[in-house]
Amino acid sequence: MDYKKLNDIIISMRRDLHKIPEVGTELPQTKNYVINKLKELGLSYKESSIDSGLVCDIGNNDDNKNIKNIAAIRADMDALPIE
Repeated sequence: MDYKKLNDIIISMRRDLHKIPEVGTELPQTKNYVINKLKELGLSYKESSIDSGLVCDIGNNDDNKNIKNIAAIRADMDALPIE
């Protein structure tokens, strides 16, 4: 995957996530969005003990070079309240 296409994907994901701001620890829409992106990438995940926490170990998978370009889809998933 070229960097332009990867950049476009990341920008699109950021814009999608900004459309579903959720504050606090209950983030059902954001969590579902991230789960769907992980599935699209063919990655398995585990739900953590935190309400909306997910853990995904991308490991060292040489078979899928696209995965190496993504460190985290979104590390901090909750939004900040803005007045």
